[in-house]
Amino acid sequence: MKRIPEDPPSGVRLRDDAAVIRATQAAAVGLEIGGRRAQTRDMSERMTRLAGDIRALADGLGTSSVRRPSTSERLRWEWLASTSTVLDGAPERRIADEAVRTLEAALEDADEDLASKLRRAVAQCRALVA
Repeated sequence: MKRIPEDPPSGVRLRDDAAVIRATQAAAVGLEIGGRRAQTRDMSERMTRLAGDIRALADGLGTSSVRRPSTSERLRWEWLASTSTVLDGAPERRIADEAVRTLEAALEDADEDLASKLRRAVAQCRALVA
């Protein structure tokens, strides 16, 4: 029996909106928690404002089958904030770094327009603690 050769991979990656939405929602949750735990009022306001911008970005993508962030996701961010408060005295840097890592992971699944918005959000997270 003659075997039919498989088609070669096209190299085209399909966009995974659900992964991008989950990542942006997670980053927004983290920044909200960071805003509540921030040591200064200015940093609290900046983190909370950025969290709102990132949440609006996630909401603009739609919520077809994506649930809101889970309790375990919120607890993960709370744990990070608590631990960094004990270790460093302020959670801002670690929260911002984790938000950057989370958003950068979403870049892989984003189209070019969305990737541009995510890169802007990453830059804003980095600027929080620069």
